[in-house]
Amino acid sequence: MFKCDQCPSVFTRKDNLTMHHKTHTGIRFPFTVCPSTFSFKTNLNKHYKNVHGYVPAHHRARENVITPQIQIAPQIFVPDIPAGGSNIISDDDICMLAMDAYEMLDADTGYQALLQHSITDKHKDNCKSKLNLKQLHLSLVSKSSSTTATEFNESTTVMPSGNLELGVYCKQEDASKAELMWTMKSVLCNMSGSSCDGLVELFKAMFPNAVPDKFSLSRSKISYLITDALGPHFRQIVLDGIQNHSTYYTLMYDETTNSESKKELQVAVRYWCNTKKEIVVSHLETFFIASATAVKIEEYLMLALDNADLPKEKLLMLGSDGPNVNKKVFRLVNEGIKSIRGHGLIDIGSCNIHIVHNAFLKGLDRWPKRWEDYSVIQTEKGIPAHRFIKHCSSRWLTLGAAAERILEQWEALMHYFKIFVPKHRNEILRTPKFLKISSFIKLVELKPEIVFVVNSAKMFQQFTLTFQRQEPLIHVMYDELWKLLITIGGKVCKETALSTWNNNDSLFINENLKPLNSIELPDNVSEILATFDEKKKIMFLKNVQTHYKAAGCHILEKSSFNHATKIKYFSCLQPNELKVDRSIRYIVKISEFMPFKFDSKKTTIPLNNRIDHYWNNIFDIKNNFGDQKYPFITKVVKAALTLSHGSADIERQFSVSGNVLTEDKTAMSCRMLNARLNIKQGIKNFHNRPDLVLIDKKLLIAAQLAKQNYISMLEKLKKEFEESNRQKLKKEEENNWKKILKR
Repeated sequence: MFKCDQCPSVFTRKDNLTMHHKTHTGIRFPFTVCPSTFSFKTNLNKHYKNVHGYVPAHHRARENVITPQIQIAPQIFVPDIPAGGSNIISDDDICMLAMDAYEMLDADTGYQALLQHSITDKHKDNCKSKLNLKQLHLSLVSKSSSTTATEFNESTTVMPSGNLELGVYCKQEDASKAELMWTMKSVLCNMSGSSCDGLVELFKAMFPNAVPDKFSLSRSKISYLITDALGPHFRQIVLDGIQNHSTYYTLMYDETTNSESKKELQVAVRYWCNTKKEIVVSHLETFFIASATAVKIEEYLMLALDNADLPKEKLLMLGSDGPNVNKKVFRLVNEGIKSIRGHGLIDIGSCNIHIVHNAFLKGLDRWPKRWEDYSVIQTEKGIPAHRFIKHCSSRWLTLGAAAERILEQWEALMHYFKIFVPKHRNEILRTPKFLKISSFIKLVELKPEIVFVVNSAKMFQQFTLTFQRQEPLIHVMYDELWKLLITIGGKVCKETALSTWNNNDSLFINENLKPLNSIELPDNVSEILATFDEKKKIMFLKNVQTHYKAAGCHILEKSSFNHATKIKYFSCLQPNELKVDRSIRYIVKISEFMPFKFDSKKTTIPLNNRIDHYWNNIFDIKNNFGDQKYPFITKVVKAALTLSHGSADIERQFSVSGNVLTEDKTAMSCRMLNARLNIKQGIKNFHNRPDLVLIDKKLLIAAQLAKQNYISMLEKLKKEFEESNRQKLKKEEENNWKKILKR
């Protein structure tokens, strides 16, 4: 006997008890012809037959059903319902469908037949195949995307005539895609690995029946998905763009100390991207280095090229900032490249943004010491309401912004130090800081000095802001440097000297300087200066002259203008220079210091915004036979636009790296950092939206093999560590024996 645990009912057969349990679950079967409802489907069928005169036939597949059906028992077919949303079909679902079908056939014998069939080997083998996560299933997918299944339910069993077609999917791939998308999102938002703890349970609570069965993420899994799947995937996309098109490129590098207190060397590559049809700068590799000597940096640069398998004969230029150590790096790399192709690197100087920034500060080095002291005091006095800007000498022209903020708060400062503190803060009247500031604000020349610094900084800032852009600017470098030098010279040099200057380094010699009274000053400075006595006025003008002279000489000596005979040829790339006769001569001159030779041609084309977009229109012009019309110009201009105009791009890489490698993640390995930087860079091409990234078969396979590769890497590191320890112990033992033998 079988007793119900929820009511006093007793049954002689277990299958009757099972059907009776349905009455406690609230299941009712409504009838469409009349308002009757039934607890059992068999009663519904009997009512249909006895009252309405309908005799049910054997269960058949409905017409127009597009999905295939699998036979799990005689005369019982279960539709192949696609996964996704509430349409995921489980083992229990298949059994319930089968039981319902048996009720339609014979309520007395159906359940027993199902039980007998379920223990057969054939049924078990079929279930293993059918329910395997790698089993392919048919589903409706959008014609525009073969990766997303549409909602599939009873109302969509007929193939729609719209934008849908029949496709296949795999439950395992669904889980892998979800894991990859969330991993990309976590990298994009700089989440830690521990943020994945409990993520699966959270998603299942948020989206019931919508999370793939095998979706799983942990801090270890997300780590090897980053380092062994997504990171290498996006890196290879960049490398394929260079290798597959034999593209010439510029290598850019810089080093700094990161939050781990380690020397971090960033290496980037600048090249023409045939996919985007423009110049792009991409992260190549990051190294943690012990020392930043020229020899070590050269070794790491060559290692980066070897790891990326980039052809060294296609390297055009090294882009860097201006320290002297980089000059030796250039010599070492240049010798190596020259030995490979017989033609060295192109030398047009280092980063001009750093040069102009240093030129501005160089001039202020000649200013009286009190301005430097005041700048230090200004950052230390701590008046939160005023929100003063901190000047950092290593950042581009922050001194101008700090001085401008002081002018903005000038009246408040005077009130605070001259009136408020003596009346209300007697305890700080004798402090060294207050005494220094008090002595400074009493100087009548202090305010005109600050006003002058603000105006001078704006003149230099116009250049630095222009050359911080990522687009190619090699074509305007000569003109912008020339305009900056003429602007500086116009302040302190005679007009005759400016009109006869032939780009040499003699512009700022004493013979070419104006008399002090003729020096050009901002109007607001001149007004204040008119109230000075003659001695203070002459001293102020002398300092102004010294500032401009020192800044101009620094630019002439250190910037790319030192290579004026070379960089002026790149002005032919400007759209308005295309119809000028000298453009032909200039582009031939450019080809002479490129590592290739061709004959020149001439062309015209409408204007565009970015210079690389403009020239891309020329590259696309075809002749009557459908071939490229200007192959020589295409090769020369692509190589020319690849040349670096400054190190702003590599500086931005440090900002991205700093957001990844924060103080709470100092244990991050260099391998993990490189992978995260590659992923961030790759997702940028999809507007920082992981859902737009194409997850192809190659990436899915990489994701499935990531754990295996990760374990192999750990085993390899372990063996290398053990071997290193063995060698170390062996060497110590040999040294001990040598000491014993010497005795």
